[in-house]
Amino acid sequence: EQMFLKAIQNGDKESYKYLGVMYDAQKKYDKAEQMFLKVIQNGDVKAYYNLGAIYLLQEKYDKAEQTFLKIIQNGDVKGYPYLGLIYYTQKKYDKAEQMFLKAIQNGDTEAYYNLGILYFHQNKYDKAEQMFLKAAQNGDVKAYYNLGAIYYNQNRYSDAKKYFKIAAEKGHQEAAAYYNELLKAGYW
Repeated sequence: EQMFLKAIQNGDKESYKYLGVMYDAQKKYDKAEQMFLKVIQNGDVKAYYNLGAIYLLQEKYDKAEQTFLKIIQNGDVKGYPYLGLIYYTQKKYDKAEQMFLKAIQNGDTEAYYNLGILYFHQNKYDKAEQMFLKAAQNGDVKAYYNLGAIYYNQNRYSDAKKYFKIAAEKGHQEAAAYYNELLKAGYW
């Protein structure tokens, strides 16, 4: 810490960022916020991500929302999935859906998974299935597991076994447990 503070005194503006990351790791969020605001003032708009992340960790959703909106206003479409997660956490499902769809339109393939989770928690299983299938096509292990879970809950055990097996082969422990349960129950 002292080294970075000394570097800042000597005019090294980059040290604000390193100090912010250090404070963030130490969960000293007020200090981290101050450092990231300095980084932004010095022209590094990428620090908005750091700032938004510490707001999310502290569940300061209004501040996080404003931060990620600024990211988008600066022309960076990578803020959409973060807004989707903020709205999802706040149970603003329509807004979350809009943000995840915008993320997908802008090439964010991970947003398929998040949208699948959103639909799943709204009991829109057909839509969730479609999103998880797209996420699985992009290699998302959790999507394979969630497909297995949907099919398991629908008593479609052969389909469930197929997706649990894929997820298990990719290292998903819970999927392996369900897969073994289905094998023991006679679903070959």
